[in-house]
Amino acid sequence: MLSFLLEMTLRLRIITLVALFAVFLIAGFAVIQVWNQLQTLNTHNTYRVRLGFNAAKTSLDYTLAVQRAQHPDQDPVPKLKAEMERLQKAGLFDTAVLLKSDGSSAASLERVPNPEAEDQRWATFFAEHYSPEKTSHLQVTRQAVYAYVPLVAEGKPVYTARFTFGLANIGKAMGDVYGPALVMGLVVIALASLLAWFLAKAILKPIGELNSATQDVAAGN
Repeated sequence: MLSFLLEMTLRLRIITLVALFAVFLIAGFAVIQVWNQLQTLNTHNTYRVRLGFNAAKTSLDYTLAVQRAQHPDQDPVPKLKAEMERLQKAGLFDTAVLLKSDGSSAASLERVPNPEAEDQRWATFFAEHYSPEKTSHLQVTRQAVYAYVPLVAEGKPVYTARFTFGLANIGKAMGDVYGPALVMGLVVIALASLLAWFLAKAILKPIGELNSATQDVAAGN
């Protein structure tokens, strides 16, 4: 009975050690994959945000300048909103809001108005302290990047545009990594445990025979 308990204890120890090794191996692989995905996504999002708000600012600045030159007595907001809608359909940004100098909304592409805490601050800042050296501000959160840019006509800021770039692709990418890693981890742990069982049996069999022989010698057989 004691011999049987000793054999089972050793077998469980071997299985546990092999399973733990497999867990650490899978965890290391998952961490590397997550890191690579994050690096790729950060690069992609950086290029998307920079390219998106710079191209949108250039287009809206041009629209504002043309509207003021050709129709100085007309409100430029409808033309600017139409151009924002065109740029949104082109995929340059997810949503956009045109802000007045006091931070209130002049036009919005958001389905549900969602004023940000920084709207008034940056709309007022660009209206009062605009300089060619400070032509944008990025506000980064876990859900999105908000780009504030002044729309300039004749060297003076007229409106501030807030462009929103969602970061939902990060959550999806993490799910794409964790799902396969979890399935692969379970499969590897199961196979490692099965292998450890047979390995323990192969290791413990000679030890058991040696133990039996030792007992026989001790008994004088």
